[in-house]
Amino acid sequence: MKRSAKMKNERRVRLWRTLRWRLMLFVLGIILVSGLLTALVHLFLATVFAKSPLMLAITVNPYVFTLVLLGVCTVIGTALAVFLGKYYLLPLKRLSLATREVKKGNFKVQVKQENHAMSEMGILVSDFNDMVRELDSIELFRNDFINNFSHEFKTPIVSIRGFARELERGELNEATRAEY
Repeated sequence: MKRSAKMKNERRVRLWRTLRWRLMLFVLGIILVSGLLTALVHLFLATVFAKSPLMLAITVNPYVFTLVLLGVCTVIGTALAVFLGKYYLLPLKRLSLATREVKKGNFKVQVKQENHAMSEMGILVSDFNDMVRELDSIELFRNDFINNFSHEFKTPIVSIRGFARELERGELNEATRAEY
């Protein structure tokens, strides 16, 4: 029942909320913003250094102009991607840190659920949290089983050891000796 409801939720994920579309929109936004900033940089340079020989050389030759704009756009786009990428990939970083904690044996760790619970990342975080809770309960069961088994296994061994010591002493009558 629980799995069926989760499958329905996964099917209802809106297209624009999927990780693939969000990444495509992120890259498109970086391209558009870097292009806009490049145009603003060019406009600023063209107004301030209008009579400069360097500006005249850049604007006269279209190949040089294109290369300069491409270089400026690349630098701006890379800077935007580095700074905005840290924010965009924060849920993955949290999940990675939590995974390292689980690897160390900490099954109490939980990853904060973001507000986009219907996206792939939200489903992944939810499944991770479910997995850790299940591992924690299995670990508790395993420890309990080992403790009980250890106790149940030691009791007969202690009895056998006691019987063996009595037999070694040799102070027993024949009936007790046969019983031991």
